[in-house]
Order: sequence, then structure tokens, then C-alpha cells
Amino acid sequence: VTVVEAVASGKNAAQEIDALIGGAAKPVITAPGKSEVILPGYNDRPVGLETDFFGRKLINPFLLSAAPPSDGYDQMEKAYQAGWAGGIMKTAFAPGVDIHIPAAYMYQNDPLTFANCDNVSGHHLDRVCKEVKRLIEAYPDRLTGASTGGDVSGNDESDMKSWQSNTKMLEDAGAMVIEYSLSCPQGGEGAEGDIVSQNAPLTAKIIDWVLQVGDPDIPKLFKLTPAVTEITTIINAIKEVFARYPDSKAGVTLGNTFPSLDFREMVKEEWEDGAVVGISGAAVAPINYLTLAKVGNLDVHVSGNGGPMDYMAAAHFLALGVKTVQFCTIAEKYGYGIIDELCSGLSHLMADRGIKSVSDLIGIALPEPIRDFMDLTPIKQISTVDEDLCVHCGNCTRCPYLALTLNDKKIPETNAELCIGCGMCGFICPADALSLRDRDEEEAAALKED
Repeated sequence: VTVVEAVASGKNAAQEIDALIGGAAKPVITAPGKSEVILPGYNDRPVGLETDFFGRKLINPFLLSAAPPSDGYDQMEKAYQAGWAGGIMKTAFAPGVDIHIPAAYMYQNDPLTFANCDNVSGHHLDRVCKEVKRLIEAYPDRLTGASTGGDVSGNDESDMKSWQSNTKMLEDAGAMVIEYSLSCPQGGEGAEGDIVSQNAPLTAKIIDWVLQVGDPDIPKLFKLTPAVTEITTIINAIKEVFARYPDSKAGVTLGNTFPSLDFREMVKEEWEDGAVVGISGAAVAPINYLTLAKVGNLDVHVSGNGGPMDYMAAAHFLALGVKTVQFCTIAEKYGYGIIDELCSGLSHLMADRGIKSVSDLIGIALPEPIRDFMDLTPIKQISTVDEDLCVHCGNCTRCPYLALTLNDKKIPETNAELCIGCGMCGFICPADALSLRDRDEEEAAALKED
């Protein structure tokens, strides 16, 4: 039994006693080790999270991305019942396209970072269209969309027809938004570069094909990869296309999983086989922060995707200017019910910071989201220890500057001459006993960096 479960059991017992004393009905407790008691007067949404998506009102800015948690009517219904504002059904193509989905396609790098070598749904687009219709009928207040794509064979005539045909199928089904996969880590045939959206002219060409025939009132999102040398080049090429269709509701989804290589025992006897995978979850959040920061001032509608594993990361995305935040890994790890924590956490964060609405939060870090390197303070702090928390493990003596040693009580002592205040000791301390503080005059004078 964990401490959390023990505390929950105590709360449940107190709830039963309170009901007995008060003559109320005995409460229904679904799990002895889990408490679902909400104290009177508690408000888990002190600030409303309603927001706007191309003129459509959303109950919150959180969507499921095109991924396993959105791969079917049943999954989407469960998400909507949990409180998600919408979702993009997993990428699908018209019947006749051969779909290859590897077995055991999920990988895990660490508890908060997954990876996969699966690129599309095993369902064809005709099935997805039927499910889109059903979802919209059952949940008209949610943003139901779907992801698709088309051929990239180098034959423009046939390639264009595939992108346009898939677009019309989803529009006819009533999709509220259509997303186009231009960023699969596994790439596409004929692309200059491993991934379609690494090629600005090819990306612009495909977007133009779609907007030529697409209903301008049905939003289109074009999903891009962050794995480019300079994202502004891609965005500027896209904006030139958007300018040719000023009445079309269009934007981008940015970023995505990040292309990488993972190893697994498969066929080779000499060594493990490598598979191209897309990393998702916490490890890619900083990559996508930087990508979004570079795009935030370019006046393009962005739906953020790739990385957030808690409400704070989602808030950073919104602060960088995205209109909605898409999630995959967080729902896979914690289940659809995590939406409650995302919404409650974001709402309380906004209340604490005096932010009155999601629209006020969106873009709050702009126009200068990145502090210039030369503006980062050179004033060095120094390591300090909370002796009551120290567990005397000695991890801190791994300091790369050799600034920490243990005294006779196995408490770390800091050499002010050697410590440059990098903060590494705090990261590797298992008890959070180490932190940084400002130097006094003597410690500041002792520091030697030459």
C-alpha cells in the first residue's frame, strides 16, 4: 500500500463516518485506495477555459492529436465523455491504399517519452468518414476532425487527385477540421528529404492542391515537422500559398514527433536492428518550444502538438501563440481522464497569474519569447544545502567542477572558489536537498573563472 492509497483510505473512512453521523446515505466508494471526495466550496476551474477555433467555440483548448487514442469512434466518444474539446482522428487514406503497420510498433525511451514506428491508421477513409458523421451527430459541441494525406510519387497529376479526393471525402462527411500529414517520421515516396514538410516547395505545392478544391469554410491544418534547419523558411512558403486563398480557413499543426532511430532485437544476429521512430512526450517538448517560438510572430494560425505531458507544458505552448494544444502520449500514459488535471491545472495557473481568459494567455510570451544569449545574467550563484533533507548519499560529489565534498557528518560543503553555480548538484540530488542561492561578498570574491 502506498502513502497515497493509505491517505485515500483514511479520507474514505472519514466520509463514511460523516455520513453515518449526519444520517446521510452511505457513500459509494468505487476503490478503497482512491478518494473522490470534493470538498464543498472547492472550484477546480476558477478561470473559464473556453476558446475559439476559426470562429467555433471550444470548451477548452485541448484536443487529441491524430494518434492511437483517436483511432476510432469508440476512442473518440470516450475522450468526449471525459471532457476533451475535440480530436483529430488518426491519419487514413481511401480504400485501395496498402497500409503497413508494424507489430509492436510502440517504443519507450523513458517513463515520459514514447516513440513509435506506426504512421497511419489501419482503417480506410470510408470508415473514418462514417465515424466522423456519427461523432458530429452525437457530440455537436466538440471539434471532430480527421487526418489524411495523399500520394507523393512525383507524378503531379495523379498525386494532386489523391490529395484532393481525400479532402472532398472528409468534407462531404462533415468534418469540422481536416489535418494533412506532411510530417510522418517515416517519410514519403518521392520527397526531397526524408519528410515531406522538410521541402518547402513540395509542401507549398501540396497545400495549394488542397486549397484549390477545399471548402474555404472548413478549416485545414497542415502538419509540419520540427526537424528542419530553419522552420521560418517552411512557414513563409506556406504563407505565400495561404495569401492566394484569403477566404480559406487554414493553418498549421506544429510540431510533431521527432524522427530518430531506436534499436530492437528483430532479425539480425550480429546486432539489434534499427527502426526509424517518432519520439513523443516530454523529451520533444523543448524542441517544439523552440520551433513554436520562431513561428509565434509570423502571423499564422498554429495548433500546437508534440511534447506536453502536463498543464504547464501546455501553457507554454499557448503562451507561444498556439490556438489549441494537441495531445497523444499523455492520453496513452494516463488515460482520457487526464483532461481533468490539464483543465484544472491550467485554470488555477491562470488564476494565480491574473490571466482572465485563454485568449489573454495565447501569445502572452510574444513578441520576444527568447532572451538573447548575451542577455542571460553572468552573475553566478552558489550551491547550498538543507541539512534536514540531506540523505548523505554523496551524489553531489560528482560535481563536474569538483566544488562539493562531504564533511565528517557526510553533509556537502561547497568550495566557493570552484562552484560556478551551474545547478547540476540540485538535479542529481535524490532528496532535493541542494539548491542555488545568491553569493555573499566573500563568496563572490572567491570565485575564480580565469
